[in-house]
Amino acid sequence: IARVQKAGAIFNLERLNFFNSHYIRKLPIEEFTERLGPYLEELTKDNPDKNYLKNCVVLIQERLKFLSEAPDLLKFFFIEPDYEVELFVHEKMKVDMGMATTALENSLTALVTLSGWTEEEIQKTLIGVVEKLDVKNGQVLWPIRVALTGEKFSPGVWEVASRLGKDCSLKRLKVGLDKLKNIA
Repeated sequence: IARVQKAGAIFNLERLNFFNSHYIRKLPIEEFTERLGPYLEELTKDNPDKNYLKNCVVLIQERLKFLSEAPDLLKFFFIEPDYEVELFVHEKMKVDMGMATTALENSLTALVTLSGWTEEEIQKTLIGVVEKLDVKNGQVLWPIRVALTGEKFSPGVWEVASRLGKDCSLKRLKVGLDKLKNIA
């Protein structure tokens, strides 16, 4: 008690956030999914499938600092994304409207014929599209990410596509392609 000072305690909010995210990452997926329940009630009311939810939340567990961030990171799994067509443009990756259109057209053609809709098969197919077009991965994957999620940042393309399912993924790619063609 002799070492107790009158001055206020030093409180490091950044360190507290680090510990919070650390413990979130350590949670077993079942407990993590259960703890997210109250935050995701509104999103999951139309799709209460617990297995689907668990397969989606596993993709964001490493990214969260707070459980309250989950709805924003998961919304595209439950709600059709709404985004501006300008999101397809990414200067650093050298993706303009024309490249985005080409990437989505070729990706749609390749994915339609895909029989096994797994992460591995989707990845293999999309890497084949990249090689066919002789471009960098990001030039194909960026427009697909935008069409599937409507977000700049999200889990990987094949992880998202595999969870959304073939029909939903192809539909979103088609919607993205239509948006691009409507501005041309």
